[in-house]
Amino acid sequence: MTTTAIANLPVSTGCKLYAIAANHINQAVLGFTETTSKFKQQQQLPRHISIPDILNMQGQVARCYAETCFQKFVSDNLQRLRGLSDADLIKEFAGLKLNLRQGFVSTGMGDLRSKTLTLAEAKKRKADADT
Repeated sequence: MTTTAIANLPVSTGCKLYAIAANHINQAVLGFTETTSKFKQQQQLPRHISIPDILNMQGQVARCYAETCFQKFVSDNLQRLRGLSDADLIKEFAGLKLNLRQGFVSTGMGDLRSKTLTLAEAKKRKADADT
């Protein structure tokens, strides 16, 4: 997700807020409820492998869509969001995540976990992207 819209919000926790938005996006796409770090631990994924690294093409598209929705939501509601506390802004993100997750489930994309790459494939993708 681009940081442009979130950077325009005058909150003291800008980087933390971006991490929270990214976690909500990952939860919406993959359907887990814990933090992304905890999910990666449970899946035995190395820290340097990101969620986008493990997603197949369908998962990549879903995550791109979720990122776009978060970006549009923040851009379209920037004035209203600027007046919210950090806690209320996080609640707004949680509501958007829930709506996105419901959309993925209702369109048959609710089980993207089974469509992730193997760890070896994810490592290869990461290595290819880094070169």
